[in-house]
Amino acid sequence: MQHYLLPDWFSGNIANFLEIKSRLPQRKRVLEIGSFEGRSSCWLLQNFLETDGTLVCLDTFQGSPEHTEIELSGLFDRWQNNVQSVRLPNQTCVAHVGKSYQGLAHVITQNETFDFIYVDGSHTAPDVLADACMTWGLLRVGGIVLFDDYQWPDTMGALNCPKPAVNAFAQIYADHGKVIISNYQLAIQKLS
Repeated sequence: MQHYLLPDWFSGNIANFLEIKSRLPQRKRVLEIGSFEGRSSCWLLQNFLETDGTLVCLDTFQGSPEHTEIELSGLFDRWQNNVQSVRLPNQTCVAHVGKSYQGLAHVITQNETFDFIYVDGSHTAPDVLADACMTWGLLRVGGIVLFDDYQWPDTMGALNCPKPAVNAFAQIYADHGKVIISNYQLAIQKLS
């Protein structure tokens, strides 16, 4: 049984995930940057990933600067327990604990590819841009990358939200990808 102590920041975006699911004929390999307690990980395992698919999760499991007022002890253990409670016997779920660029560097060296990539780690523009650029080569042609918190308010300055990074990335890769969802989240399908 799943056990969450923190607010549900995921469920309001399920419609976007369902739209993406309808566009992907294959969902065997999924990469998630930012897993927290596992709400999105569990939903992906139960509702998105194929029954013999692989979910790779990258997270520090220490939260972000916006979580300074939240008790985060036991975060990785909760994630593990939540994921194990829903993972099907033939599904694989792997966690890389640490900064996303470290986990991505490892995944890149393994020549892995993914059908879907969910970017919901750090909310700072430099980190989001690094995640976006590092993941693009991991995304198969036809695959989709979804950026969470695209409309995150820039109350702490323009570089402390994902939007400038996502916009820069989308512009740079405009000839190779197509924006298919743009609301609180932004999704790009890889064309070449």
